[in-house]
Amino acid sequence: MSDRFPDFFLIGAPKCGTTSLFSWLQKHSDTYLPVKEPGFLSLDLLDVRAHPEGLQDEAAYLARLCPPEAADKLTGESTPKYLYSDAALAALLPHAGRVKLIVMLRNPVDLAIAMHAQNLRQGREREPDFARAWARGAASPGDALTDYRFWGQPGARLERWMAAFPRADMRVLILEEEMRQDPAGAHAGTLEFLGLTPQPLEHYGVENPRRSYRSPRLQGASRRARRSAYGLLARLGVKPQGTGILNLFDRLNGNRPARTGISAALRAEVAGALTEDARRIARLLERDRMPWNDFNWDHPQPRAKVHGA
Repeated sequence: MSDRFPDFFLIGAPKCGTTSLFSWLQKHSDTYLPVKEPGFLSLDLLDVRAHPEGLQDEAAYLARLCPPEAADKLTGESTPKYLYSDAALAALLPHAGRVKLIVMLRNPVDLAIAMHAQNLRQGREREPDFARAWARGAASPGDALTDYRFWGQPGARLERWMAAFPRADMRVLILEEEMRQDPAGAHAGTLEFLGLTPQPLEHYGVENPRRSYRSPRLQGASRRARRSAYGLLARLGVKPQGTGILNLFDRLNGNRPARTGISAALRAEVAGALTEDARRIARLLERDRMPWNDFNWDHPQPRAKVHGA
């Protein structure tokens, strides 16, 4: 087994602050973080090898993230969906005790809504109404990316990771607490966790804020056309180039900022379906409650026993 391997991974869920935290870590003088979300270890959820910048094999992955010039730097990446990926867990398991994991979580109800919005933007979801998409389940058999109950239950996945990795090598951040209320503290604590010297930033801005679009359907069609073009060029052996026309369309079709709202009744329905998993998260973190008001925390649950702690 090669000694070259990333030192840490940011995993979690969409729109949990992973982009912001990763960008802050990139600014540290002792890190080498060339790419935020390669997605190479979670091919069971999304095969990124057909994408224009997709890494094709393990050798390319390690050469990109851990080149010889990074020998004296801390290396890592941030692919949130690894938390949900059986393939990513299997790939990292042989490195347990060596790599560090930063897990970022948020209110599971908002998480499910955010995943639907992200899929719409990326053209994977054709149903613009979250209520209908939630009731439908996955858009097609085996399509975990459009199964919003799957994404809204990170606790079951977190439990597996916590059973496989030493607790001392895992740091869990909650969007509504550390990232929103004390980003400087979240940054400083993460540097300490990774063994990096303190290097506070002058400004802690939000990276990659959610976009909305005047026409979600057209936006999805734009992204699907982009992927089809990339796939065709890749099959012809041609390296895909930038799609200026489609990028221009994105800008013309876009609005900012965005906030997705659903009815109180639907929110209660979604929360009801996700309550057991939300309670699982609280137990795993040895807490009586999480800062998510959609759930009833009045009845504390027994503490979970986590292997590897």
